[in-house]
Amino acid sequence: VYFPNAKHAEFQFVTVPNVLIRINPDGEILYMLRLKLTFSCMMDLSKFPLDNQVCTMEVASFSKTIEELRLEWKTLNPVIMGKGLRMPQFEIVEIMASDCQESFQIGKDKFRI
Repeated sequence: VYFPNAKHAEFQFVTVPNVLIRINPDGEILYMLRLKLTFSCMMDLSKFPLDNQVCTMEVASFSKTIEELRLEWKTLNPVIMGKGLRMPQFEIVEIMASDCQESFQIGKDKFRI
């Protein structure tokens, strides 16, 4: 998987790589690793401070189809804002997780050189 709107990403290594792989008897695979990510967020501040902005954290499959890989949230409210996290100039109104299915036509074009 990758994060289409990430500006910067790095793996978290303290003493060893932070990776967990678990295969359940029903075939479900749990693969976890720690990343530090910085996301871009296009904002229109022309009406600031009387505006609302929407910033997203997008997750997508790099090379698998919807039939081969399904990314889904395990709980109803999977995103939790840390109590100590705040941005003095902004107020977070809502944190919302949603599902999306989108297909891209990557690699299906033919070129002649």
